[in-house]
Amino acid sequence: MSTPRLTRLLASFFAALLAYGASACISTDLPDDGSDGPTRIEQGLGVSGAAIAHSDVDKMEFRVYNCGGTTPIETKTSGIEPMTLPGGIEKFENAPYDPDSEHAFADKYFLLGAGCYDVEVEPLKSDGQPSTECSIASKQGVTVTDGQTTEILLISQCQGQARGGLDVIATLNHPPRVDGLEFIPSKFISCPNDVTICVDASDPDNDPMRVEWNILSGPTPLTLPQVTTSSVSNGTLTECIKFKPGVGNWTLEVTVFDQLFENGLLTDFETYYANQGNPQQSRDSLSFPLYGEQGTCGPPDTGVDAGVDVGTDVGMDAGVDVGVDVGVDTGVDSGLDAGTDAGADAGVDAGPDTGVAGCTRTQGYWQGWNKYAKQPNRQIPWPIPGGEDQLLCGETWLDILNTPIGGSSWYNLAHQYIPAKLNEADGTTVPPNVQSALSTADSLLPNYCVNPGMGGHFPAGPVSTQALSVKDVLDDYNNGLEGVPKCP
Repeated sequence: MSTPRLTRLLASFFAALLAYGASACISTDLPDDGSDGPTRIEQGLGVSGAAIAHSDVDKMEFRVYNCGGTTPIETKTSGIEPMTLPGGIEKFENAPYDPDSEHAFADKYFLLGAGCYDVEVEPLKSDGQPSTECSIASKQGVTVTDGQTTEILLISQCQGQARGGLDVIATLNHPPRVDGLEFIPSKFISCPNDVTICVDASDPDNDPMRVEWNILSGPTPLTLPQVTTSSVSNGTLTECIKFKPGVGNWTLEVTVFDQLFENGLLTDFETYYANQGNPQQSRDSLSFPLYGEQGTCGPPDTGVDAGVDVGTDVGMDAGVDVGVDVGVDTGVDSGLDAGTDAGADAGVDAGPDTGVAGCTRTQGYWQGWNKYAKQPNRQIPWPIPGGEDQLLCGETWLDILNTPIGGSSWYNLAHQYIPAKLNEADGTTVPPNVQSALSTADSLLPNYCVNPGMGGHFPAGPVSTQALSVKDVLDDYNNGLEGVPKCP
């Protein structure tokens, strides 16, 4: 005979003995005299509770209520039995458990009066607290009959181990590369000519890219670099900057970063890695020299206007200034005026009255002419409340102008917005389209404050396109291309 079969026979044998013993303890015979007799006769209720063995359950609390009651009339606790059900007991095989299954259980017997009862079993942990893994099991309307034991089986459902799938996809990313650099017309520039520098780059994975331009060494140029064109498509990039170097030697650097989308926005791979706690670089950099020869710029600025004004001034200068300015005009005109000058002659005459007042100055002028300038004759405060210390996104306007654009679309716009606002505050006429551009910039810049170390860009899409359009209008205005002349 096989061992499992022997085990089941023995279990059935002992179960029969237990059943016999239980029935032998109950009698319904009463004395002929109608008395209750020498012993109290009660009916039995046997309750077994089963729970999954792999849980926090150490014991079960059995509670019996009168049907519909809210307060237990009997409460007993029993530990988990050392065996499992069905455990070879045929009564429980396929009723309800599969013969080969194994379920931990506890059992408790109650002597009750015949009647209707609600029964509840609650799994407990070893400290007597309710189980956090297995539920209360209950049955209502259990009938206990005179002289019989009613046996019920309650099943407490336990939680399974929390499990989920993890599918890991590993991809490779390669850094972009700088493929070419072009100087237009040359890397040797005669002051004060413009130079345009273009970079070509590609990415082996066809990722989008962005560029940062930086001046590593050299004097402050007459105008800071500004991005004029930028195109990225199918893993190739071309971007150009334009500025007036002035006189001196410079070392510049161009850096290309590849990008991906994070939370719907273009982000550098380097930023993505840092956010994941695994900082790495994915870029290509190239440094290069640039030389600005003296050309027609003359000796260092003396700040003196040596021109001779032969026009006629009535209030604002209406004449024609034909003087030769060998420096940067300080606003002090030492020429000879044949008319009556009721204002301060800045050495610039607009000719016949056209309804346009003043002239525009670029960012290079406002960088060099402010109350913090090193040369005393250039220490002229800016004409706005707060002056050079006016704040935008936590930075002063002067600090923003002195921050290299480095490919940042935010700084690119700010470098045209600030001079335009200063020109307006200085009394220079602002055409309607320029006023509209300033109003748009008034909203864009503070609403998209950026950290240049995190890219310094407006969000890709309509916002970025709008910022570039506004920048171009303000750039033209500051350079005298929007109906108002530029100061010499």
